[in-house]
Amino acid sequence: MRSPFPATRLVLAVLAINLALGAFMLFGTLAHLTELADGLEPFDLRPRGYSIGEARTLIAIMGEEGQRYYSTVHQWIANIYPLTFLASRGLLIWWLTGTGRALSSSFHPVLRVGLLLLPAAEVVPDYLENVRILEMLRAGGSLESDLVASASAATQTKIWLTGLTELVCVILAAMTVFRRLAGWRKLVS
Repeated sequence: MRSPFPATRLVLAVLAINLALGAFMLFGTLAHLTELADGLEPFDLRPRGYSIGEARTLIAIMGEEGQRYYSTVHQWIANIYPLTFLASRGLLIWWLTGTGRALSSSFHPVLRVGLLLLPAAEVVPDYLENVRILEMLRAGGSLESDLVASASAATQTKIWLTGLTELVCVILAAMTVFRRLAGWRKLVS
């Protein structure tokens, strides 16, 4: 008998890849950008967004070296990350909402697909943010307020959708763990 898709090993492997890439960005490229900007957070890490003045300050303090690093090394990784986020959280949500995981039966198909829209929706502002940040770096000191406002809105939306997706995953995982613990207690009693 074939096991249902996705296999647990696949879910864990894709999740591990995404978490490793996220850790590499957070402790690697984004930490390096923070150093180059004398402690100011890069655009990607600003949940409240940023103003045109803050954008100009960050770009100026980073200098040419920081701008080049941001637009090449970091952007290359930042463009891979959303796809791994979508794949990992999509597979995880699909796996957790399957029969016998968070519930004894499978979630209703409409609800399952609806939950998959969360990580799919996160990808759009994430890529828009990447494009807008690249445009801001290229514009340098001649930034326009519309560009900064668009980038800032994309950053904020990305962060909120990421948080909401993670919250759903944690709730589904907690439901699965509690359900398993309850089943284990019945076996032991």
